[in-house]
This record gives sequence, C-alpha cells and structure tokens, in this order.
Amino acid sequence: MPEIEYNTGAFFQLDIDQVADLTIKKISGITLEMKVAAGSGAIGTMKDGRTQTQATPGGVTQSSIKVEIPSGNEGPQSKLTEWYNDCHASSRSGGATKSRSLRYTATLFVLDGNGNVGAEYELQDVFPSNLTHTGEMSVGKAGEISQDILELECTQMIRVL
Repeated sequence: MPEIEYNTGAFFQLDIDQVADLTIKKISGITLEMKVAAGSGAIGTMKDGRTQTQATPGGVTQSSIKVEIPSGNEGPQSKLTEWYNDCHASSRSGGATKSRSLRYTATLFVLDGNGNVGAEYELQDVFPSNLTHTGEMSVGKAGEISQDILELECTQMIRVL
C-alpha cells in the first residue's frame, strides 16, 4: 500500500486576518500564471536564414479568488460583509473608503484525507472586490441555504507548500 496521501478538493480552510473560523462551501479561481515574452515566435533572423528565438519570463499574474459562503448576519460570515462594505464607497457617487487600511493577509490550506496540510497558498494585500448573492430567492427554496460569492483580489499569491 502506498505511503502517499493525495490532497482532496473537499477539505480546505481559508484563514483571513480579522475573520476567523469561516464556513466555506466552495473556493475557485486559484490561478498563478507567468507571462512569457517573445515565446511564441522568432524574434529575428540571422546568417543563413536561421531564426533566433527566446522565451523570456515576464510578470506573474493571478486571478480573482471566488469564495462561496452561506449567507448570514452572524459571526464570521457577517464580518466578511462588513469588510466588503468598509472597502467600498457607500454611494454611487463615490466617496472615501477604508480599503487601503483594510487589506489583509490570507492563507488557503488544502488538506489530504487525514487532515494534514498538503498545499498552502499565501495571499498578500487581500481585499474584497465583489459580493454577489447566488441563485434565486423563492418560496420554493425553503429547504436550501442562501449563498453569497465574495471575490477576493490580492497583490501577490505564493504557493508555500
């Protein structure tokens, strides 16, 4: 029997400064991409018709991280809504926000079947960019939990483990 225990997509934990013990249904959008300059073709020609190519590492980009959470106005769930509201202007005409001082650090842990950390991502300068209520609201949905999607942006994402 192998000694390897692979990570599972069903066990994860997101720790955000100031917001502990979150209940999270789903996380998506974890993408790190290194842009490559001049990697798709020749950059010039040389003697005897030879072409010169060079793939140069460029900047690294990451995508928005989408965190799907049960809607709620208590405990950690309400802190996410408060954080979002504090980071955005209170009216359509704009205005001052506290967004610069409310950028947090977050760590995403992906766990294996035994609960051990198998992967770890560190996110710097995290702030909420969008808050969306998912699904429909209907009297026919009485047995379902209401969900929100909080989109998080960051200035840097590093896979630590």
